This record gives sequence, structure tokens and C-alpha cells, in this order.
Amino acid sequence: MSITPTGPDELTYAALMAEARALIPALHPGWTDHNPSDPGIALVELFAWLTEILAFQVDEVPDAHTWSFLALLNGPAWRPPPDPAAADLGDAVAAALRELERRHRAVTAADYEHLLRAEWPGSPEAAGLGDARLARLARVHAVARRDLTRPAATAERDAPAHVSVIVVPPPAHAEARPAPSEKLLRAVAAFLDARRLVTTRLRVVGPAYAEIGIAARLGLRADAPPAQALADTVAALRAAFDMFTGGPEDIGRPFGEPVHLSDVYAVLDALPLVDFAEDVTLTGGRPVTAEDDSVSAIGLAPHELAVLRRIELVAHDSYRRPHALTWTAQDTG
Repeated sequence: MSITPTGPDELTYAALMAEARALIPALHPGWTDHNPSDPGIALVELFAWLTEILAFQVDEVPDAHTWSFLALLNGPAWRPPPDPAAADLGDAVAAALRELERRHRAVTAADYEHLLRAEWPGSPEAAGLGDARLARLARVHAVARRDLTRPAATAERDAPAHVSVIVVPPPAHAEARPAPSEKLLRAVAAFLDARRLVTTRLRVVGPAYAEIGIAARLGLRADAPPAQALADTVAALRAAFDMFTGGPEDIGRPFGEPVHLSDVYAVLDALPLVDFAEDVTLTGGRPVTAEDDSVSAIGLAPHELAVLRRIELVAHDSYRRPHALTWTAQDTG
């Protein structure tokens, strides 16, 4: 039985040497002597010879041995079919390889996020919450070397061996700052605890929110209805900064991503009823304007999400008449 993708019959000495010689000019253009007397070519020939021998030996492994290897790989709970001769060994090998490639343990921060997205919805811990709606996670984010259970003043300090996992539930009734329940946090912690490295100190917390405000003066196009233009501007800014559907990929802005003035200008420039924007200001930890040469963005901590709290707009129509509109987060309720 062949278990190599191309088949060991194709891994001959001649084929391997031909492929190696074809790759040399691209990988090492300075290597121009491809004669057998060249030491490098001699090494390539040696490895091609060894590879051909190994490919032949692999192809000679009996099916019974392969079933035994599958039993070792799949663990004690797995059993080979009663009649191995009638079973499809190729399918069994493919299934074992897929299981080996599946991430079922959390090592990196990305592993924690993957497990919560892929494995958590069908887990016993999620089912234990009783209601599928209570177990839903709208967003997840893992931060390595941080203990976010510490007070805010010290949460950003380096914490070796710690991983903090942030979970955000779906908003309820246009909730501006959704927070997970203690029951959900405990269930997620129990789910991840069985999958973490034994030396990792796991922390599961809710998100931290950084409130921002936007102010701008708009010049409208000659045929633009002012009320419609202002309403469209508010809607576009809210959509761009929505924590679940905003951002460039429509999945929410990434955790910790700074809010730049250019992000706001990009939204305003795309509006069909707005001719130009000026005096754009971001407010958060401190005001940020285009005239500020040192800072052009509001910085966020790695575990923070930006929340649009207030929009203040003043628009001038073609007659330079001002039209104002102020939106705050309470208006969504």
C-alpha cells in the first residue's frame, strides 16, 4: 500500500535529481556547477539515493502494520474494523491524519481563539448553561503574558505563563457595552482548563471598552438634503465602528487597534452627499486633531474595544447655512 501523496514509484533517483537540479537556479543562482564532480551535487545525489530507498521501504509496510500504527495514533478508545481486509485503509489513514491536524489543545493565543470558535458551541460546558443563547460568544480574543484580573493600573504589566481570554456575548436589545455573565465566564474557563498546558495560568474575563467621540464639520454637495446627509453620516460612522460588524472585514474592529483620524476621514470621504470634511476631532483619552503632529490616533490596550459614544456634526449647505446634529449612545435605546 502506498501512503505517500505522489506514490513511491515516482520518487525515483532520476526524478529526484531532475527536480533538485531544476530548483537550484531559483534557490541559489550563484551555484552554476551542476556536474557530478561538484561537492554540492554529490550531496544531492546522496540524499536522492537515500530518499529512493526510504520510499521503497515505506511502500513495503504491510497493511496489518498500518492498522497497528493507527491504533497507536488514535488511542485506546479506537478499534480497527472487524474485517480489516474489507475496510478502506486509505480512508482510515486520512481520518487519522485529520485528527492529528485538529487543534484540540491550546498552546498559543490563536489556539485559544480557535477552540472557542470551533469547539466551544458543541461542548458539554456550553450545553450545561441550559440555553443556547446564553452560551453564544460574539467575539473572543486571547492575550498572552497578561493577567487581566488584576486592577486596571497593573493589568498591562508583563505576566509570564499567563493567558487572558476575553469573551464578548452578543448584545441584548442594542446594548452598547455587552458583558458576559459570571456563569458564562466559569463555563468558558472550565472548557479551556482541560485544553491548556499544565503550566499555563488561565484567566477568562469580559472586555474592556474605550469610549471615543467624533466631531466634524461637513461641506455638503449642492443638491444634498442637510437632514438626510447628517443622518447618513451618523449611520455610516456607527456602522464603521460597530464592535460586531464594523471594521475593514465586517467582523468588528480588532481588539487593541488604535482609532486613527484617517479611519474617520475614510468614512466621510465615501459619503455621496458630503463634498468635504474639516476640523475632524477624535476624543478619548485626549483630543486628537489633524493639526496634532505628534499624535494622530487614540491608542488602545491589547484587550480593549473601541466604542463610539458620541458624534457631533455641523454641516453647511451650498448657502453656507449651518445644520447641526448630535448623537450619543443613549439614542440607540
